[in-house]
Parts: sequence; structure tokens; C-alpha cells
Amino acid sequence: MRPKNLENFRRKENNKYLELPKYAVAGGMQRQIANAFNLFLNYKYYQWQTSKPHYRDLNFIFDEFAAEAYGTIDRLAERIRSMGLKRVRLVDFPHLATVKPADKENDIRRMLKEASLNELIVIQELRETIIKSAMIDPVSAAILRKLLNTHEKHHWWLRYILEKRQWIFEKDLKGVLKGEINEGQVQG
Repeated sequence: MRPKNLENFRRKENNKYLELPKYAVAGGMQRQIANAFNLFLNYKYYQWQTSKPHYRDLNFIFDEFAAEAYGTIDRLAERIRSMGLKRVRLVDFPHLATVKPADKENDIRRMLKEASLNELIVIQELRETIIKSAMIDPVSAAILRKLLNTHEKHHWWLRYILEKRQWIFEKDLKGVLKGEINEGQVQG
């Protein structure tokens, strides 16, 4: 028996298979929403844990990174919604996120390393999702590329602080702050 509207039937059947890659892209974006939420909380935690003598600079950096991470949540959620798919729920965040909550350790070097590693996780996952979405959904790919640029910038800054600004971690910071020792002498 032939369906009354064969053309609509075929269109629905074909769309079912075309939708599968869209779900994979949306799944990657949902994971990044959960990661962005954890990054936001982690950066705020790091901001609150910084103290003298590097408080001012790191406080500004962590606050800026937190704001940018928080801003990605809406962009991704709106895109998923515009694709006609379900939004991620708050209760799903712990299961979706690959970025874990901040460690309780308050050592600034460990916090910076943890933040840098978290950014690498997000960068890798964004690249994978961009590859999936490039042919299927160019609009999502463009949004993800912008987010990738943001996270690469964050990683660059964190790596720079860890590698080039060693004087932040040296024990003789009092001499640096008083001007008795310049930054180059501490770095060796």
C-alpha cells in the first residue's frame, strides 16, 4: 500500500538520517556549555584565591576569563535552540563536562597549571566539534571558531604567565617589589 503523500514520507525518512550529524554537533556544543560553566566557576575561584603580591594582575585576568567563559554559555545555548534541539539542563552539567571543578589547592602555580590544562581540553574538543560541524552546519562552525579563538587566547596568556613570568613564583618577591632586584635578575 502506497502512502497518500509519498513525497512527504520520503522527505521525513531522509531528514531522519540527515539529523544524526546535527545531533553530534549539538552534543559537542552542549558539552562546551557545561565546560564553560565549570570554567567560569573555576576562574572565579582562582580570582578569589589570589593574594599579594600578584593579586592585582591575576585578579583582572581571572575576572576577564570568567566573564568570557560565562558569555559563551548563551551563544551556544541559543544556537542549539535555533537548531530545534533540546537545551542542556543544569543537572546534566556534571555528566557532560570534561572540565572538572577547581582543585582545593590554593597554590597559584597549581591554579595556573590547572587552568591551562582545562583550556587545552576545551581547545581540543572545540577543534573536533568544528570538524564535525564544518560541512553540516557552517553557522555553528563559525560560532565555535570564535570560541576557539577565545580559549586559545586564554591558554596563551596562562602559558605565558607560567613560562615567562617566573618571578611571580619566586620566594624573593619582596626584593622585586621594593625595586632592589629587577625581574631579569630573578629569572636568572
